[in-house]
Amino acid sequence: MLFRNAWPKNETIPEQYWIDRKAFELIRLERLSLRQFYLGDLSNKEKHLMFLPEEFPIGSVAICLLGAKTSHKPTALLLFTSRDTARFHNGQDTTFLKHIVDIVELHLGRWV
Repeated sequence: MLFRNAWPKNETIPEQYWIDRKAFELIRLERLSLRQFYLGDLSNKEKHLMFLPEEFPIGSVAICLLGAKTSHKPTALLLFTSRDTARFHNGQDTTFLKHIVDIVELHLGRWV
């Protein structure tokens, strides 16, 4: 998901791939704090803020902040979901996610 104020509007990118930074700020403060990754569950309200249907069968998520070496001004989110409530959880190793984030960050500017 791309933050609206971080990228020029591109009509070829579907609306569901854009997210408002102010809407996400509630999730960032509650779930991520100063971290780059959040692994765990989301409330229905949080799903709604991220434009995920409440009825979407999400048991757990991995949210990765992209594009900023600090968690205060990310340019995008990489979101993984699972129906399994135990798939992503607090305390889980994020080494593989860090590798994926590095790859996506290298190419994101060219893709957008």
